[in-house]
Amino acid sequence: MNKQEMNSTAETDVLSRITDGTEVYDSQGEHIGKVDAIYLGAVADGDTLAGGAVSTGAEAAEALDTEANVFAGLFLTKSTIPEEVRERLRYNGFIRIAPHGLFKSHRYATREQVASAAGDRVTLSVAEKQLIKG
Repeated sequence: MNKQEMNSTAETDVLSRITDGTEVYDSQGEHIGKVDAIYLGAVADGDTLAGGAVSTGAEAAEALDTEANVFAGLFLTKSTIPEEVRERLRYNGFIRIAPHGLFKSHRYATREQVASAAGDRVTLSVAEKQLIKG
Protein backbone atom coordinates (compact mmCIF):
# COMPACT_ATOMS: atom_id res chain seq x y z
CA MET A 1 0.00 0.00 0.00
CA ASN A 2 1.52 3.35 -0.98
CA LYS A 3 1.22 6.62 0.97
CA GLN A 4 -1.54 7.99 -1.27
CA GLU A 5 -3.62 4.82 -0.72
CA MET A 6 -2.95 5.03 3.03
CA ASN A 7 -4.09 8.67 3.19
CA SER A 8 -7.19 7.89 1.16
CA THR A 9 -8.02 4.91 3.38
CA ALA A 10 -7.44 6.95 6.55
CA GLU A 11 -9.80 9.67 5.30
CA THR A 12 -12.60 7.17 4.66
CA ASP A 13 -11.98 4.97 7.72
CA VAL A 14 -14.79 5.50 10.22
CA LEU A 15 -12.55 4.89 13.26
CA SER A 16 -10.13 7.63 12.23
CA ARG A 17 -12.99 10.16 12.42
CA ILE A 18 -13.85 9.37 16.06
CA THR A 19 -12.43 11.25 19.04
CA ASP A 20 -12.36 10.64 22.76
CA GLY A 21 -15.53 11.67 24.55
CA THR A 22 -17.81 11.29 21.54
CA GLU A 23 -21.32 10.20 22.53
CA VAL A 24 -22.29 6.70 21.31
CA TYR A 25 -25.79 5.59 20.31
CA ASP A 26 -26.86 2.09 19.33
CA SER A 27 -28.97 1.12 16.32
CA GLN A 28 -32.14 1.72 18.38
CA GLY A 29 -31.12 5.33 19.06
CA GLU A 30 -30.35 4.61 22.72
CA HIS A 31 -27.45 6.53 24.30
CA ILE A 32 -25.05 3.89 25.62
CA GLY A 33 -22.00 5.92 26.68
CA LYS A 34 -18.95 7.78 25.45
CA VAL A 35 -15.89 6.71 23.52
CA ASP A 36 -12.95 6.48 25.90
CA ALA A 37 -10.43 4.73 23.63
CA ILE A 38 -9.90 4.12 19.92
CA TYR A 39 -7.71 1.37 18.48
CA LEU A 40 -7.18 1.64 14.74
CA GLY A 41 -6.01 -1.93 14.20
CA ALA A 42 -2.86 -3.92 13.68
CA VAL A 43 -0.25 -3.35 11.04
CA ALA A 44 -1.27 -4.76 7.67
CA ASP A 45 1.16 -5.42 4.84
CA GLY A 46 3.91 -3.54 6.69
CA ASP A 47 1.97 -0.24 6.71
CA THR A 48 -0.18 1.43 9.31
CA LEU A 49 -3.21 3.63 8.92
CA ALA A 50 -2.99 7.22 10.15
CA GLY A 51 -1.03 6.64 13.31
CA GLY A 52 -1.92 2.96 13.07
CA ALA A 53 -1.20 1.71 16.52
CA VAL A 54 -3.43 3.39 19.07
CA SER A 55 -5.12 6.70 19.61
CA THR A 56 -6.90 7.58 22.79
CA GLY A 57 -7.76 11.00 21.38
CA ALA A 58 -5.85 12.72 24.18
CA GLU A 59 -2.28 12.27 23.02
CA ALA A 60 -0.37 11.76 19.81
CA ALA A 61 0.29 8.18 18.76
CA GLU A 62 4.07 8.82 18.82
CA ALA A 63 3.93 9.63 22.54
CA LEU A 64 2.25 6.37 23.48
CA ASP A 65 3.93 3.23 24.75
CA THR A 66 4.52 0.24 22.50
CA GLU A 67 1.52 -1.05 20.59
CA ALA A 68 1.34 -4.28 22.60
CA ASN A 69 1.41 -2.52 25.98
CA VAL A 70 -1.18 0.04 25.00
CA PHE A 71 -3.45 -2.59 23.46
CA ALA A 72 -3.23 -4.67 26.65
CA GLY A 73 -4.07 -1.58 28.69
CA LEU A 74 -7.34 -1.10 26.80
CA PHE A 75 -8.79 -4.15 28.51
CA LEU A 76 -9.59 -4.33 32.19
CA THR A 77 -7.17 -6.54 34.08
CA LYS A 78 -9.95 -8.98 34.94
CA SER A 79 -11.40 -8.98 31.46
CA THR A 80 -13.64 -11.90 30.57
CA ILE A 81 -13.10 -11.38 26.85
CA PRO A 82 -11.72 -14.58 25.30
CA GLU A 83 -8.25 -14.38 23.75
CA GLU A 84 -9.61 -15.13 20.24
CA VAL A 85 -11.99 -12.18 20.47
CA ARG A 86 -9.23 -9.89 21.73
CA GLU A 87 -7.06 -10.93 18.79
CA ARG A 88 -9.89 -10.15 16.36
CA LEU A 89 -10.30 -6.72 18.00
CA ARG A 90 -6.53 -6.11 17.84
CA TYR A 91 -6.40 -6.95 14.17
CA ASN A 92 -9.56 -5.15 12.99
CA GLY A 93 -9.70 -2.15 15.30
CA PHE A 94 -12.42 -1.00 17.68
CA ILE A 95 -13.74 1.70 19.96
CA ARG A 96 -14.10 1.19 23.70
CA ILE A 97 -17.25 2.69 25.15
CA ALA A 98 -17.41 3.90 28.75
CA PRO A 99 -20.85 2.91 29.99
CA HIS A 100 -23.72 5.27 30.58
CA GLY A 101 -25.04 4.32 34.00
CA LEU A 102 -23.76 2.65 37.13
CA PHE A 103 -22.67 -0.97 37.41
CA LYS A 104 -22.25 -1.44 33.67
CA SER A 105 -19.03 -2.62 32.09
CA HIS A 106 -17.17 -1.22 29.11
CA ARG A 107 -18.40 -2.23 25.67
CA TYR A 108 -16.28 -2.77 22.57
CA ALA A 109 -17.58 -1.98 19.08
CA THR A 110 -15.68 -3.27 16.07
CA ARG A 111 -15.05 -1.13 13.00
CA GLU A 112 -17.83 -3.02 11.21
CA GLN A 113 -20.32 -2.20 13.98
CA VAL A 114 -19.81 1.56 13.62
CA ALA A 115 -22.44 2.79 11.15
CA SER A 116 -21.40 6.46 11.20
CA ALA A 117 -19.26 9.00 12.99
CA ALA A 118 -20.02 12.67 12.54
CA GLY A 119 -19.40 15.59 14.85
CA ASP A 120 -20.15 14.66 18.44
CA ARG A 121 -22.05 11.44 17.69
CA VAL A 122 -21.17 7.84 16.84
CA THR A 123 -24.03 5.64 15.69
CA LEU A 124 -23.70 1.88 15.75
CA SER A 125 -25.31 -0.62 13.39
CA VAL A 126 -26.19 -2.98 16.25
CA ALA A 127 -28.06 -2.88 19.55
CA GLU A 128 -26.06 -2.43 22.76
CA LYS A 129 -26.68 -6.05 23.81
CA GLN A 130 -24.80 -7.25 20.68
CA LEU A 131 -21.56 -5.48 21.66
CA ILE A 132 -18.62 -7.24 23.28
CA LYS A 133 -18.79 -6.73 27.02
CA GLY A 134 -15.53 -6.15 28.87
